[in-house]
Amino acid sequence: MKNVCRCPEPPGGEAKCPPDRLAVCRIVQGRIQTDCLGPPPAGVTGTKRGLVNWVLAAVTRDQRPLYQPVRAADMDLINEALRAGGEVETLDAYGAAVTFRLSRNMMAVLSRDDEIRGSGSSSPALA
Repeated sequence: MKNVCRCPEPPGGEAKCPPDRLAVCRIVQGRIQTDCLGPPPAGVTGTKRGLVNWVLAAVTRDQRPLYQPVRAADMDLINEALRAGGEVETLDAYGAAVTFRLSRNMMAVLSRDDEIRGSGSSSPALA
């Protein structure tokens, strides 16, 4: 079963990816740009912090080291995607509309109730 992500309207469309990939569709200068990203490196898939940073970097096109501290505000987009069944629309670092859909494996790791250590604030980021 493919991981399919609907593209922002207009112009619409979809990104059709293998099931283990992050499906991303963005609108750049009025044109659809789709990506099937991943699977993330082996060291990332088992750690919630690494996966959060990998997804956020891929979606927002913002450079984030995999070990970067994750704050509660960083988790807002991830949690929104989890509540929406894996798909959510946002803006990237360049102002382009982007929709992404997490793979089932990514959702499983990101849905864990464990704390992300090294959150960079006095209150830990929780998922």
